[in-house]
Amino acid sequence: MKTMLFVALLTIVTGAFASTIDSETVRFDGSNGEVSMQLNAEETRTEYRRETVARTCYRTVLVGNRRVCRRPTQGGPAQCWNDPIYRTVPYTCYETVSVPYEVFENYVQANVTINFGAVPAGFTPAENVTAQLNGDVLTLRSTGSKTLLLELADLQQTRGMSGNIEQINAVATVKFHDAAAVKNALKLSDASIKKGVMTYNLGPIAGVQIAHSLKIVDNPLLGGSTTLFDAELGAELSREVRGNTTAMSIAFKDVLGRDLGAGRFNVTAKASFKAGVAVMNAAELGDVSVEKSILYKIR
Repeated sequence: MKTMLFVALLTIVTGAFASTIDSETVRFDGSNGEVSMQLNAEETRTEYRRETVARTCYRTVLVGNRRVCRRPTQGGPAQCWNDPIYRTVPYTCYETVSVPYEVFENYVQANVTINFGAVPAGFTPAENVTAQLNGDVLTLRSTGSKTLLLELADLQQTRGMSGNIEQINAVATVKFHDAAAVKNALKLSDASIKKGVMTYNLGPIAGVQIAHSLKIVDNPLLGGSTTLFDAELGAELSREVRGNTTAMSIAFKDVLGRDLGAGRFNVTAKASFKAGVAVMNAAELGDVSVEKSILYKIR
């Protein structure tokens, strides 16, 4: 018997719903240092029920015979026999499956306060800041001038239940940065590795919050790979300002505690804007990180 998973569900799940969403957008032009809002939503949970669904299955059945004869090459009477004829025919079969559905859990009420920091000199903000409550998940994002990077530097939340209402009190701190300065700082070039030291250039990084990280993977031709180091860098990374570029240098011995031996290694250096919680207008600004990978061979 052959079973094929080509059939439609005959049972439609009814009464299913998801956590509701509430959002509010405020316009920030630099004149208001703080705004407050209240968001209301419903939270649900996923449960499962067993349902029987119809499918189209296929089986092979005998539908008849045909007479086949063959004459021997050396002469003599023909040899004949009945050759069975089979066909694949569809039929309805049934399967029990688990079907997810949403069940009401509780109401959610969020009181949100957003504190805006100082705007860099020379900029005129025109930002649309949105707070969204999806069930009990609070997020903040923004769109606007694209000249400023909006950092969600901190988000403090306290939660508690009052009857069937989950109450959230949230205080967000937003900081503003020159987006062009961040983009210029994250221009990586001239990456190379010599004698166990990786060097590369970034743009001017003074005054820009940047996290530097390094990943070293032992990647032999035969066998599996092994990650030797994968972490953010601190004092191990040296920096030297050279006009509009910043020369970066990291010795593998300083992070591994030893020199690399013979082998093949994938080495990746990464620099990214270091936000306290998130970059609120990341979707608008694009990626605020840069990385370079090098295959490093030691004989």
